[in-house]
Amino acid sequence: MPEISIQEFQDKFKFVAYVCPMVTLRSVPGMRERAPSVWELVVQAGCDPVTGKPRQVSRTFRGNLRDAKKARAELIVEVTKGRHTGSRATVEDLFADWIVELQRKGRSPNTVRRYELVYGATSSPRWEPSR
Repeated sequence: MPEISIQEFQDKFKFVAYVCPMVTLRSVPGMRERAPSVWELVVQAGCDPVTGKPRQVSRTFRGNLRDAKKARAELIVEVTKGRHTGSRATVEDLFADWIVELQRKGRSPNTVRRYELVYGATSSPRWEPSR
């Protein structure tokens, strides 16, 4: 096989480099396209009463721009009706609900009991301050 130089090889086969252009992602107020046909919908949900900082609710939506706008409008309605105000539940309430959910899913009683023991040991105060 005869040896040829790189330049001769390139001249003989004329490589054409094709670079695939990046997809340009669109942005609309309150929405941004994270990937083609994947949208992040963002709605302002008032201020946090404790910190005073503005709150936002965001959702991921898969579909075209027209449907994403409709989904954002529905999200605005939900926020306006107060469905995204946060929870007043305590940690104990959330833990109790979680334990009920674990039992419903059929977790082993030993697993549930161990979770309760660990939670009790780590969440309760270890000593009471003297008065």
